[in-house]
Amino acid sequence: MKSRSVARTLVSGLLLSTLWPALAVAQQPTAGVVTTIQGQATVARAILPRPVPLKFKDEVFLRDQIDTRENSIVRVLLGGKALVTIRELSTFNVIEEPGRAVVDLQVGKVALGVAKALLKPGESIELRTPNAIAAVRGSLLVAEVRIVAGVPQSFLTALQVTPGLPVVVSTRAAPAVTVPLGVNQSLGVSGVGAAAALGSVQTLTPAQAREIAKTAEAPKAKEQSEKPPEVMVKKVSVEKVQEAMQLATLLAPPKPGETPPGVTPPPGFVPPPGFVPPPGFVPDVSLSEASAFVTTLGGPPPLVVVPLISPTQISFTSDFGIGEIIEKVKETSTTTSSTNLIGNPGFEAGDLTSWTLNGAGKAISSFGTSTITPAAGSFMFFGHTGTGAKSGDCGSECKTTLTQTFNVKSALSISFKYVLFTREVNCSGSSCSDLTDGGTSLLGDGSGASSTKNDQWKVRLIPASGSAVTVFETDVNSERTAGNFKEFGQTFRIDTNGDGVNDFEIFSNSGKTFSSSGDFTTTSKTVVVSSGNATLEFSVTNVGDTSFDSGGLLDAVVVTQDPPLHFLRDGATLTRLDPTPLLQLTNSPQTFDSLMIVCCNSSATLAGPLLRATNSDLNVPFSLVSVVQGGTLTTSSTEPLVRLEGGTHSLGAAVGVFDIWATNTAVDPATGLTLGTDSPLRHSGGFLEASGATITTQTVLKLDTALLEASRPLLNLTAGSRLTTETHAIDLSYKARVTSLGPLVKLDASTLNVNGALVNVNRSVLTGSGPLMSLAGGSTLNASLLGKVAGGGLFSWAGPLAAFSGSGNSINFNNSLCSANNCVTAGGIKFALQNGASSANITVANPTPWVGQGTSGTVNLPSNGAHFLLQGATSQVKITQ
Repeated sequence: MKSRSVARTLVSGLLLSTLWPALAVAQQPTAGVVTTIQGQATVARAILPRPVPLKFKDEVFLRDQIDTRENSIVRVLLGGKALVTIRELSTFNVIEEPGRAVVDLQVGKVALGVAKALLKPGESIELRTPNAIAAVRGSLLVAEVRIVAGVPQSFLTALQVTPGLPVVVSTRAAPAVTVPLGVNQSLGVSGVGAAAALGSVQTLTPAQAREIAKTAEAPKAKEQSEKPPEVMVKKVSVEKVQEAMQLATLLAPPKPGETPPGVTPPPGFVPPPGFVPPPGFVPDVSLSEASAFVTTLGGPPPLVVVPLISPTQISFTSDFGIGEIIEKVKETSTTTSSTNLIGNPGFEAGDLTSWTLNGAGKAISSFGTSTITPAAGSFMFFGHTGTGAKSGDCGSECKTTLTQTFNVKSALSISFKYVLFTREVNCSGSSCSDLTDGGTSLLGDGSGASSTKNDQWKVRLIPASGSAVTVFETDVNSERTAGNFKEFGQTFRIDTNGDGVNDFEIFSNSGKTFSSSGDFTTTSKTVVVSSGNATLEFSVTNVGDTSFDSGGLLDAVVVTQDPPLHFLRDGATLTRLDPTPLLQLTNSPQTFDSLMIVCCNSSATLAGPLLRATNSDLNVPFSLVSVVQGGTLTTSSTEPLVRLEGGTHSLGAAVGVFDIWATNTAVDPATGLTLGTDSPLRHSGGFLEASGATITTQTVLKLDTALLEASRPLLNLTAGSRLTTETHAIDLSYKARVTSLGPLVKLDASTLNVNGALVNVNRSVLTGSGPLMSLAGGSTLNASLLGKVAGGGLFSWAGPLAAFSGSGNSINFNNSLCSANNCVTAGGIKFALQNGASSANITVANPTPWVGQGTSGTVNLPSNGAHFLLQGATSQVKITQ
């Protein structure tokens, strides 16, 4: 065992006390933790005989005094709510008074960033100098104290200010006389005691503001002591300081067989009766013995938590958002939701600029004689398996890929539009049969078994390191079974390599994937891969034969960075015991990319809801929560996961409010469908509740290859709320299963506008009971459809489709599906049939599908419209009592 100095022993004793917070509280309340240190600094503490060196990851206690040496910088995270950057030759204290935390700067320079989102109503953090007081309620403040001829001179500059909450400055002698500071405003305070005077407010030039902002910058990684700045092991904190919650921290377990060498508790330390340190306890724990974290703070209010070493079971309790403090924003926010990472996404140069083509394809302005035009702009990409396609595992001339490489720094949202073609099926209208070659079926052997002659389409994101993530994958068998092919209405030939010879052709009786909303189908997904270069790959492969080609159109490719406020990945585990919302906002408009992403075998357990926002307009282009790629989110709260009171909100324009997808599947014996087997999101309360709020979104819930149980409404609108979706309201997009105790949707004196189906069930299963919808207090639902069922999916509901109460309620459907499709009516419900859908698969045994119709509400349907759309020969609807 190596010997240690007295100071080292005392520090070890302090560390021992922090590991048992009940003991530490009897000594000194913890104020924060050192997250960054460059150069040298000391800490003076009442229980220590002399100042000792301050180290990276040391805890800071109330009434500690920190002194920095020349060319030195220290950063301290205070209570999970504020970040203090202490520059060289500064003397700094943290004290506390009833109802407030106080930062005291005696001399030197500091930057104080305070997270508005984590402060209680009316709470502020004070920064004091020898002659001034500044109340900070959600700002970035720089303070400098100079001693001129023995008299303190203070200079205070506000760089970031939450709207409506200016930094308020006064002298210490006259705290009631205040001056507000807005963004990039500064003032000086001269003199001391009753002679102290406030100077005039000065507005900085942009150059002056940039220069002063350097005070808040962290040193570069190579300048850190002990470890790079982004790697910080956090110490477990169980007790909460009354006015400030601690930053979640983590320590590695002790080394087996080791005992603490020379640990001496600090003077006055009295252990409780029967207290014995655990065997093998080592007070100084190195980073290599712990699961390290990357902590990325960007605003407002991001925090990225990513295990770097081992995905061990990490359990910690934390209010881990840091609010509007910007620490490492360059890494997470330089590319935001407004920037498409893919070059030439619309192929608008008329070529494939920025893309790499391996095989047969080109940018085209139309497909067929004005049959299909680009989804965006003037050009789109077409690739195929005909002449010019490259060799692959399935033989010669069988595969074409289109790729582009870009840099990944965070989670991504990937979306694109596509149309798929194949010559492996014969079609008549929207009914397609197996194509045979010499009497041999290319798609089946007559027993229902699929053959290997099954062309494939796939989209993958391939990182430089790690496994590829499949964004989209389908094949001829799946599309045909789902009833998603229909006849392409003309013979089309194209020369894609410029040699004057048509290298791809599709005949008028061949197949094209069907979309009721137009030729192109849109797919979007949240994807997480390791940082660095990644390649987006689109491919079409001719599997099993080269006689019958397949191809596809691609357009409107959008890949955007999605740096979330809270990010768990690669096996991280978060346990939050606080029942308050993870993010709570009052009169605080916010713009951020997404609130939380849990991915890649990580898990989050919350005792409270995700978000409460009161009179706080939100602009969130991606999801409020995405649980993807093996992640799980579990709550023990019965409150709505998200509640919005007042305000106007744009949520999830790219992927939806809740974006949930998994990967594991199994065949469901009841339906024969392959469905997801995982439940990524487990919440026993409602999902989205709004009171007097206006919301626009792509979809409320998107569920892909996953299970979900809902015991309360997924959507509950009250008190004049108004929500508008770009597509379906509840989207079971692929291999999903939802089981619900209705209603799924509840409206009270509110309006829901759906530019699609209220519920979309594609290759998925929805089962439930009770009213599907509840409308009260003069509510209105405007939707294209009540339900769309495709791909052999099942919509099975035991109960009414809607229950009206009160008066003045209405449901208005807007479609003309029966003008061009066969329609049938069963039990007063009208069904449009497409792509081989059959009335034999419709069961309506509910004599009152609309409870209260005629007295409390109306259901309005155009004469050529339908309530439901069925696509495919095996899709089913069952509506019973």
